[in-house]
Amino acid sequence: MDEESLPPNEETHYIRSRKKKREIFESPHLLIKQSPKADVGLIAALLRKDAVFRHSILGIHGKQSDLNQLAACCSVINTKIALYYEMLTSRSWLVERDAFEKEEIMNLPMPENILNLNISYEFIKELSKNPKADEINRIATDLYGLNESEIILIDDTIKFTLDSFRRKAKSIAFKQVDGDTIGNYVNTFCGVLNNSFSSPKKVFTGTVFLGDCPLSVVSARLVDKSKKSVEITYFRDNELEEILNKLDRPLIEEPSPSVYIRRILRRYSGYTVYIVKPNQMRYWTKSAALHDADETYADIMSLWGSFL
Repeated sequence: MDEESLPPNEETHYIRSRKKKREIFESPHLLIKQSPKADVGLIAALLRKDAVFRHSILGIHGKQSDLNQLAACCSVINTKIALYYEMLTSRSWLVERDAFEKEEIMNLPMPENILNLNISYEFIKELSKNPKADEINRIATDLYGLNESEIILIDDTIKFTLDSFRRKAKSIAFKQVDGDTIGNYVNTFCGVLNNSFSSPKKVFTGTVFLGDCPLSVVSARLVDKSKKSVEITYFRDNELEEILNKLDRPLIEEPSPSVYIRRILRRYSGYTVYIVKPNQMRYWTKSAALHDADETYADIMSLWGSFL
């Protein structure tokens, strides 16, 4: 935080419920906004000077010797991992109110080796000059020991699930899927299957069928590795779109007037898997590909085990 930009304190009278712990306003301290900001997430700032702040901001006071420790905690709190954890554990956020409780923020688990990092006030100040830089998320990923699948799950949850809650029907989660997104889905889906089977002779290659109908379909075909490498082909098929339009309604179930379920279709034909899902971005994320590949793996082993 640029402390020089903060306005001077001109208040002369304060009302406090108790007189203890006045040192919270003395430097240094870590300030955490209890209400996450849309498209940003949790916001924490480190201050070296004295400051006063409202009750909606959680303040953590320390000694001058604690400055670097506060800087390390500030770094982690500003990451996607912290926001993801709070999303899944908060009792009231996204349900009753748009703010975290004090205990929820204080219970955020920090990496065991966080205090061994060389993170200082100057490091935080330099990062603040480029808030879009992903350096701090990379550092946190290493600290928590997350793998690629876990990172994908965190990114998709924040990008689609949180965005759908905040923006409702205008969210990117409900937009028609584009070629890049569904292409990444097929790449991830085939990649997981190929890594799972590790066949020296066979490989899964993906195909994407693009169209404007309510449903989208992709396929993963098992072929000889020597004949064809993994690739994705985009094309439109009018006959296929007509079939998908007719299939849309039967895949919708309505248990009650206010609740409906959109089913996902998975078909095995020969040595090809077809997956049919609604034509919305939220159904074709990388994390969805990981989930679908895990469910498909057991079916393929029972159907094609001897062929593999």
